[in-house]
Amino acid sequence: MMMMFSIAWILVVLVVAWNNLDAAPTLYFYDAAATWTGGWQHSSLQNKTIWITGASSGIGASMVCQALQAGAAHVILSSRKRDKLLNVASKCQSLLGSKYHPEHTKMSIVPYDAANNSTTTMEATIVDRVWKACGDDPLDMVILNAGVYQNQPAMLTTKQERDYVTRVNYQAPVDLTQALLEKWKTHDNPKGHIVVVASIMAHGPYGLSSTYAASKAALRTYFWSLATEESQWLTVNMACPAATLTGFWNPVASTLHAGGSAMTADRVAHLILTGISGPYMLFYETWITKMPGILWLGLAHYTPGLFLAFSHFLAYIRVPIWYHERIDAMDVSLLMTRFVQIVMGQYPPVVVET
Repeated sequence: MMMMFSIAWILVVLVVAWNNLDAAPTLYFYDAAATWTGGWQHSSLQNKTIWITGASSGIGASMVCQALQAGAAHVILSSRKRDKLLNVASKCQSLLGSKYHPEHTKMSIVPYDAANNSTTTMEATIVDRVWKACGDDPLDMVILNAGVYQNQPAMLTTKQERDYVTRVNYQAPVDLTQALLEKWKTHDNPKGHIVVVASIMAHGPYGLSSTYAASKAALRTYFWSLATEESQWLTVNMACPAATLTGFWNPVASTLHAGGSAMTADRVAHLILTGISGPYMLFYETWITKMPGILWLGLAHYTPGLFLAFSHFLAYIRVPIWYHERIDAMDVSLLMTRFVQIVMGQYPPVVVET
C-alpha cells in the first residue's frame, strides 16, 4: 500500500513539474520560494548601474523595467532604434509611477547597432559614450542581450544571412566586451560583471537553426573561456532561454508554433534577473525553458548519444513542416500529429527546389 502511494505521489509530482516548470528546477524553486517569502530575489540589483543591449523590445525591454523596479539606480538602454528605446523608457517610468524620481532613478539612452561593423573603433566609441552616461558612478553590470534569430534549412541560408546572424549574435558582443574590458581595467582594483543572454540551442544541434545555434554556442564558449582567464575581477553569468513570445522570429518562418512551450518576455526577464541575483554557484548558468526543453537539455548533458538521436528525430519532423507550412514548429502536439502523418505516408515528402 505504501509503495503504491509513493509511486502515485511521484507521478503527481512529475505531472505537476511537466506542466509548471519553466526553468531548471533549482532556479524555478528558488524563485518560487523568494516570491512566497516577500519577493526579495532581485534585491542585489539595488543601487546598481546596469547597461542593457537589445533593450528596445522583448526580453531586454522587460529587464529594463524590472531592474528599475528592483531598485537599480541607473539603467542604460542600447539598441539601434532610438525611438523604441524612448518608448521603453516612457513605459518603465509609467510602471514605476510615484517610485520614479529622476534624482536617484535614472535612465540613459545610448544607441548601438550590433549589425554595423563599418569601423574597427565603433565598439570603443560606444563604450566611451556609456562611460560618459554613467558620470561619477561606476558601471556595475552589462547585460549582452542583443540578438537575431534564424529559422531555415542550412542549405538555403545565404552567406549574407550567415554573416549577419554571426555578426549580431557573436562578433558584436565579443568586440563590445573587448572594448569594455579595456575600459574597466584602466581603473584601480577593477570589478566587472557581464551577463550573456545565449540560448538553450547553444547546447547542441537544432535543425533549421544551424547558424543561430552555432553563433550562440560560440558566444557561450567564448565567455566561459574569458571568465576563466579573468576570474580574479570579472564575473560572468550565462542565461539560456528557449522560445519567447517576442518579435524575435525571422520572417522566413513568420509563424512560431510553440504551443504552450513559449514563454513571455516578462517571465524570461524575471528569471534572468533572479539568476543574476542568486547564489553564483547555483546560477552561474541558467536554463530558462518549459518542458520538453528541460528534458532536451538533460539529454544533451547526461546522455549525449540519446540526445543526438532525439535531435535527428526532431529534425525528421520539423524540416518537412518548415518546407510545406513555413512554421517554426515547437509544439509537442503538432509535432506528434505530423510524425504520425509522415509515418503513415499522409504527409507530402520534401522536394528541395534547385
